[in-house]
Amino acid sequence: MRHFKKRRILSREKTQRDALLSGLASSLFIHKKIETTLAKAKEMQPFSEKMITKAKINSPARIRLISKTLSKQASKELFEIVAPACLKRKGGYIRIIRKSFRKSDTASMALIELVDFPEGNGFKKDLPKVKKKKDVSKKKVGTADVKNNKDVNKQKKVSTKTSKDSA
Repeated sequence: MRHFKKRRILSREKTQRDALLSGLASSLFIHKKIETTLAKAKEMQPFSEKMITKAKINSPARIRLISKTLSKQASKELFEIVAPACLKRKGGYIRIIRKSFRKSDTASMALIELVDFPEGNGFKKDLPKVKKKKDVSKKKVGTADVKNNKDVNKQKKVSTKTSKDSA
């Protein structure tokens, strides 16, 4: 029986669940914001907050302890950037914001972000813009322009409509 066991199972075995939580926490520390399901977010919050609390004391023992569960890049980011920013806080390092439902399976989605970091850190909209492709309508096809071909097609449609109407 499962009496007094509060953890969410997330349809996974223990090893898979631990790997999922450490992967989500690594992504959170690297990107400062991630989007996932609400159940995973609620399960990941205490896991990540405990990591931040442990990382506040920068000792070799704590570094070894955290580097067992997180990736190298995430543990480096945690000790060098995230933990020093959270030194003044006593808890509540992570914010969960509910979002709409996912279209494919209507799962409740949530945005998880670190509280002490600015709004734009790690979001795709803040990345440099990609150059737009040139307008295709200006390219030449044979001897006539594409715009002219479109105009010719429109004229053909109009002329076929008038011929059908007159018949």
